[in-house]
Amino acid sequence: MQKPKLLIADSNFTQPWFMPLWHKFFDCEIYQPGHAYDTNSIVITDNRFGELEPYKKIKDQGYRIILSYLMDSDINDTCETVNGEFVLHARDWIWIQESLQWRHLNYHLPRESVVPSKFFLLLMNLKKPNRDDLYQAVTAYLESSMYSYVEHGITLPDDEFVHNPFNAGTANDRFYQPGWYAQTCFSLVSETKISTELFISEKIFKPLAYQHPLIVYGSPGTLAYIRSRGFETFGHRIDESYDLTPNTGRYNAKNRLARIVAVIEDLYTEFAQSGTVFQDARTQQILAHNHALFFDQHRVCDLFESQVVRPIMEFVESL
Repeated sequence: MQKPKLLIADSNFTQPWFMPLWHKFFDCEIYQPGHAYDTNSIVITDNRFGELEPYKKIKDQGYRIILSYLMDSDINDTCETVNGEFVLHARDWIWIQESLQWRHLNYHLPRESVVPSKFFLLLMNLKKPNRDDLYQAVTAYLESSMYSYVEHGITLPDDEFVHNPFNAGTANDRFYQPGWYAQTCFSLVSETKISTELFISEKIFKPLAYQHPLIVYGSPGTLAYIRSRGFETFGHRIDESYDLTPNTGRYNAKNRLARIVAVIEDLYTEFAQSGTVFQDARTQQILAHNHALFFDQHRVCDLFESQVVRPIMEFVESL
């Protein structure tokens, strides 16, 4: 069967960890501006980040457009045709992308196995009110932990920084430093948003990939989403009911943060007595399971086929 022709105009999708998958299902090539293609050509592109000029040029050529919303962190799996353009979402794109990329970078390789001596790992980049609130709430534990808040001038040793003009001086949010995870007992994840709508970014997947327990200050239902994808969380060890506390209204947001801090306080009591936490056998089993699932290439490729390839194929067949 002849593969459909697909032109890829989004540089995110032309990375070496993606191209073998595109070629598996499509007769694809990287779109070259200025080159004349058949007007029936199908182009996958993205116009969400202010780069409207390239998108307009593609649209003006009369090509059939697949408009990618794959990079959205708001969980959405609705694909539909709007004004003649096919809008593509994928519920698990962040998992797909980060698994392929981090494996390509050899981030899946085992790290040194040591008993951690620091409390938590907290990685924060840009200033946000919810991060300011979290930072203030856990101040008492920072001396015993590893943490960064880059836009406030607080960085970690051996971090990697972005040098492009749009994000100059910020940390590379995909960078992995194994020592940070080896030396700390768990990740305290501060998500980009704490909105009522489920918002999932690479920050959630780092602890899963890098064999770290996690506590998340993010959208309600984040832990439920993780479990729905086959990962396991740490309810055997901590009270995870904070995940169900809504963020609507200032009172609920404060109550949610207070519940998270209560969990951290309980853990710190144990940490102060024994020098570490999350070293029980069940936790170690969960960490191994999450790591294996996150980097399971068969599973990830199946997700790519079902959530990306199949909707595109259905769009092509409808033309």
